Amino acid sequence: MDKYKIENINFYQKTIFNILKLSILFTPLVANKYVDRYLANQEAWIILLMVLSGGVYLIGFLKEENITYKKNKIHLPLVLLILIVIFSFIKNGFLMSSLQDCIIFLAYFILYFLIINNLQNQYQFKSFIQIFFLTSFFIALYTILHYYNFISYLQEYGSVASLIGQ
Repeated sequence: MDKYKIENINFYQKTIFNILKLSILFTPLVANKYVDRYLANQEAWIILLMVLSGGVYLIGFLKEENITYKKNKIHLPLVLLILIVIFSFIKNGFLMSSLQDCIIFLAYFILYFLIINNLQNQYQFKSFIQIFFLTSFFIALYTILHYYNFISYLQEYGSVASLIGQ
């Protein structure tokens, strides 16, 4: 049972871990149909949480509170992918819409980076998997209830409107 304890994790890692769990669990629930694009609130929420958790990671890294950077084989291809995507966003001709998409893309890269560098043990990994399944269950349940007209919140988007925008 000792392998499931989180005692060796410092304050910054616990904070980042909890912010990441919040971002996964509550991002689909921040849909507001009265905004021009109802996913704009979700995008703003994920960007806010990624900036917040990235700032906590940076503060912990600068204070050297046992926060490490883990290198693995996927980082170089991932950095190359990010550079190619940023270059394609710049070259496509629609700079303002591309800038918004690029910021969202970078927020998801920060999410990946923070998860890779802050998961310390099997308990944390299992809790992330459970949160992904719980969030997926809520999204699927909402979509099914919306399809059968038990929920009319996003009816103007069609007979089936998911909280994640598809």
